[in-house]
Amino acid sequence: MKRFTNIYVKKEYNKLIRNIIISILIIFIGVGFKFWQIYIEKEAEKQKKDMNSVIVDRTSDRKNRISYIDNRSVQFQFAVSESTTNSYYFVSDGRYLYIVFMSPKQFEKLDKEYTDDSKVRIEGITKNIPNDVRSIALEVYNESVKEENVINDNDFENYFGDIYLDMTESKTQVAGFQWFMFYACIICGGIAFIICLAKLIKLTKKINKMDGNKIDELDSEMNNKDSFYYAKAHLYLTPHYIINFDGYFDVIKYEDVLWMYRYEVRTNGVKSSQSIKVLANDGVTYLLATIDVYSKKKKEVYEEIWNTIYSKNPNMLLGYTEENINAMDEKIKEIKAKK
Repeated sequence: MKRFTNIYVKKEYNKLIRNIIISILIIFIGVGFKFWQIYIEKEAEKQKKDMNSVIVDRTSDRKNRISYIDNRSVQFQFAVSESTTNSYYFVSDGRYLYIVFMSPKQFEKLDKEYTDDSKVRIEGITKNIPNDVRSIALEVYNESVKEENVINDNDFENYFGDIYLDMTESKTQVAGFQWFMFYACIICGGIAFIICLAKLIKLTKKINKMDGNKIDELDSEMNNKDSFYYAKAHLYLTPHYIINFDGYFDVIKYEDVLWMYRYEVRTNGVKSSQSIKVLANDGVTYLLATIDVYSKKKKEVYEEIWNTIYSKNPNMLLGYTEENINAMDEKIKEIKAKK
C-alpha cells in the first residue's frame, strides 16, 4: 500500500487491518467467556445439593442449579412434552415426592438400574414448574390416592415444591449467558476474521500484480480534483475508472462496461438493500454501491453513482430487461469463446 499516495486507499487498507484486529479481540473475548463458563460450572458442581435442600432453601435463586435425587421409587410417568418425546415423572427419595423431566433413553437406563432395595442417583438442572404441568401433576396425583389424601392447589408446593429436576439439560445451563456469548463471539469474530483476511489478501495480491505505471495512473486518477470517493459505498468514481473497494479491489474502465442494472435484495417480500451490477467486457459481473433502503440520503448517493457511471458511457445497455438479458447472453458466449 506504500505505492499509493491516495489517502482513501490507505484508509481502506488500514480499515481492513483494524477489522482483523477487532475480530481477533472478539474471538479472545469469546475465549474469556468460555473460561468464565467453566468457572461457573465448577462452582455450581461444588455447591451441588440434593433436591429437597434446594427446594427448602429460600435464601437464593433455586432455578438453574445443579441438583440430584437419590431415587428409591419406580418412575411414574404423568405427562408427555408436546414438542418432544420427553416426559414428566413422579419419583421419590423415600421421604418426599419430586417431579423429574427425562428422555426415553434416560428413563430406560434408570429403569434398568432401579431395584427395590437400592437407590439410583439422578442429576439435572432445577427449573420452575410450568402451570400446565402443575395442573396435570395435581390431577394425576389425586386420581391415584384415597379420597382422604387428596390435595388442593394450595398444598401442591408442600408435596412437590415449586421446582422440578430437568435431566435433559446439560450443566452448561447454569452458565447459559456465558455459553451463548462464547459461541456468539467465536462465530461472529471468526466469520469477520475470515472475510476481512480474505479481502486483505485479495487487495494486496491485486495491487502487487500491478506494474508501477498502472499504480501511478490509478493514483493520479483518484487524486484528480474531479474524482469523488463515496465512503459508505467504498467506491471511487474517477474521470476514467470505477474503483471498488467493497469486497476486494475492482478497477473497471467506464468504456468497458457493457451493461448496468439495479439489483435488489428482499426479505419477506420487503426490499432490504439495493446495489448496482455492471457487466464488463471481461465477462465479469461486478456488484457496486450496496445500500440499505431506509435512508433518503443513501438513496440519493445511490442515484448519483448510477447517473455518473451512465454519463461516462451512454453506449452501455441499461436495465434488467429480457432484451438486454438475451443480448448479454450472446455477448458472454462471445467473450468465453475468445478466452
